[in-house]
Amino acid sequence: MLAMGVAFSAAGSFRRERETGLLEVLLVTPLSVRQLIGGRLWGITCHYLPALAVLAVCFFGDRVLNARGYHGDLWALLYPNPASFVAMMLVGLYLSLGRLNFLLAWAASWVLAFVIPASIAVSLGMLVQLETLQVVCVCSSLQLVVGGLCGLLLARALSVRAFLRPADA
Repeated sequence: MLAMGVAFSAAGSFRRERETGLLEVLLVTPLSVRQLIGGRLWGITCHYLPALAVLAVCFFGDRVLNARGYHGDLWALLYPNPASFVAMMLVGLYLSLGRLNFLLAWAASWVLAFVIPASIAVSLGMLVQLETLQVVCVCSSLQLVVGGLCGLLLARALSVRAFLRPADA
């Protein structure tokens, strides 16, 4: 649920500014595109950081106290992955500039950044018999690639003002 909340915030982040015209005003200020993206990422991170910290403490505490319950379960190892939250923020911010419906952008950011990489990593781990740490590394790598690609596309879309409609330009 927390991951879906992060995706919700990210998918709606630039959407409000794009619809009201504030995004165009932000882009003509002395802030660079990188600073604008970094500030938005920091804002979403600060908003969810206390909940993520409590989740991580509870997850690892439960894992220590109930070690037998997590033995061999690949899905349990992938849940508190910080790379998934970073990827969800970047994918959501990129999709917030698009023409997708808000709910579709929200669902797509969660699926692209969390569900698909985790499913691929777990399936690959079961097929090739990877160790659990290798599965987590594969999942994190896939999420970082997806997040990095969307971060580059986001920076490009903001710098060339690709979010503007032809009538607005």
